Amino acid sequence: MRLALLIPFFLFANAIFSQKTDSLVYDPEKKYTQKFMDSIIIGRYTRNIVTLTNEDFGKMLRSDSDLRGWVYYYARKASKANREKKYDSSLYYAEKSIKSVYDSKVFRLLDEKKLTNVYTVKGHSLYTQGYYKKSIVAYQKALDLIKKHPYIWESFVVVGIADNHYKLGNDSLALKYMLQVSKDSLFMGYNNSAIRIYKKIGSLYQDIGNTDMAKKYFEKSLEYSENSDYKISLPSIYGSLGSIFLVEKNVDSTVYYYKKAVEAEFKYNVKPENHQGIQESSDFRKEYIAVIEGDLDSAIRNLKELVKKINSFEVINIEDKDLMVKIVKTLGMAYEKQGNSKEYQKLLEESFTFLERFHQGQLKEDLQNLETQYQTKEKDFSIVQLEQQKEQQDTIIKQQRAIAIGLVAFSLVLSGLGYLLWRQRKIKTQYEKENLEQRLLRSQMNPHFIGNAMNTISALVVKKSENTIPYIKKLSSLFRLVLTNSREEFVSLEDEITIIKNYLELQSNFSTMFDFSFLIDENIHLEEIIIPPMLIQPLVENAIVHGLAKTENKGVIVVEILVQEKKGLLLCRISDNGIGYQNTLDSKNSTSVSGDIIKERLVTLKRKFKVDARIQIEEKKKGVVVELYLPFLKDE
Repeated sequence: MRLALLIPFFLFANAIFSQKTDSLVYDPEKKYTQKFMDSIIIGRYTRNIVTLTNEDFGKMLRSDSDLRGWVYYYARKASKANREKKYDSSLYYAEKSIKSVYDSKVFRLLDEKKLTNVYTVKGHSLYTQGYYKKSIVAYQKALDLIKKHPYIWESFVVVGIADNHYKLGNDSLALKYMLQVSKDSLFMGYNNSAIRIYKKIGSLYQDIGNTDMAKKYFEKSLEYSENSDYKISLPSIYGSLGSIFLVEKNVDSTVYYYKKAVEAEFKYNVKPENHQGIQESSDFRKEYIAVIEGDLDSAIRNLKELVKKINSFEVINIEDKDLMVKIVKTLGMAYEKQGNSKEYQKLLEESFTFLERFHQGQLKEDLQNLETQYQTKEKDFSIVQLEQQKEQQDTIIKQQRAIAIGLVAFSLVLSGLGYLLWRQRKIKTQYEKENLEQRLLRSQMNPHFIGNAMNTISALVVKKSENTIPYIKKLSSLFRLVLTNSREEFVSLEDEITIIKNYLELQSNFSTMFDFSFLIDENIHLEEIIIPPMLIQPLVENAIVHGLAKTENKGVIVVEILVQEKKGLLLCRISDNGIGYQNTLDSKNSTSVSGDIIKERLVTLKRKFKVDARIQIEEKKKGVVVELYLPFLKDE
């Protein structure tokens, strides 16, 4: 999914910032009043409607330092730079526009209303440069202003938020916002908007595994596109339908829609958009057809070139990862037809290097964004302090002219306020530090998990097992869940159990043969309980790897969840009947990375939530019982 609403967006931006006014030029002999400047801004000066250049408007403002209107001046420059794809300049002028409002001594609703447009342009510029979380913040500020100053094009802002959430892998949130937009009759009244929104909703349903709803919305998008003059999206829609059937292993339907996509590109002379991954998706469809029709040598050569091209991308997003998986599967199918298992094994190794790079990139982005947010808060706090000090100094000067007793009283109040601000800053800094520690510790879990998964795949490849591709498919789905949860400080117990169940199904079906079951307190509502993520799964993993892997009997794992309401703890008990792993978690010479990380995280959680978060391990004659006590919150 790409931010493809460029045409309507730029029409929107142009409508916002290309205001019309009387035939005016700057006159150095004329004295301009604030009322006159405001009439230009709100478009009420309308005897002869022509464009007033932004340069002349700026000269008018400079003629008197007391005139307001710089928010409008810089907003137009930001919009112009955005249309010209000069995104650094656009962000610079957007910040100047925002600063002109908040630095002013006099607050005006007219100026604040203009910021709705400025934050929208800022959000789009940040999105285009890949700063998705910052972009969401900008769009959200625009939405907050819209609540105060209603605006008919609110859906443009909501679409921007949805696109950012999609890029971050938050499919459920992106879907929620897109469905909200689809109910806007004014916005959806334009064919190009309806086509793109329905296609995006289809893509999101496809990502979360609801293929029936995905087909429904793709077909809606297709119907609008086929019955309108807006054909640019046809190849992409046909390709999306083909990809659904590709997942369902319906070769005939996949080839049918992929061919329709190729034909539409040629018939309507549709050039793939100049965005990373769009051209590669188009090329992939052609090579898939070639593999099915038996042109293996050419297809393999071209698909390998696509692999190299995607590997060369400086930043890999989730769409690039999904495309790479499809290419690898298609190459694997071609190698199987050739009987070339050696090349297939090499391909799998390369693909997992790519997946690990994607994963590390996601973690790095999360940590960078966290650090940026921390620094921004510190900067904003310093600005607030400086502003308060300035106001306080002005007050002191006035009071000195009045009476000394007032000055003494004010000084006492100032001291108390300063102490409170210092305490607040100290608490906030401590929270940011602990939050960053938690994110860093969680980021170490996934490489350990990926390493074990790769070992399983290597074993399947060596055995030339027919379960290799199904395992990769299930593992890919599990990775998506793990990546999503690892970004969060807390996740629902329901989501965490879903990951554990998926992991157990993978291991029991493809690696170590064992049975497993869950015993969950009937008083627990899984969707309401919120816990720290990725703490239970490593213990289940240890039970398999160190407990069941070498046992001669049929392995059994039981996961029991109980709540200790009064203590503010959730008890997660993991039992197995394996050979035990005495030296894994509690030995001084332990090399268990996940065990060390769990202990470190529990220490931080214990300190933060003031509860007895801990882990207890008990070796039985047959097997091990691990009890994990976690803090939890309720989302009621």
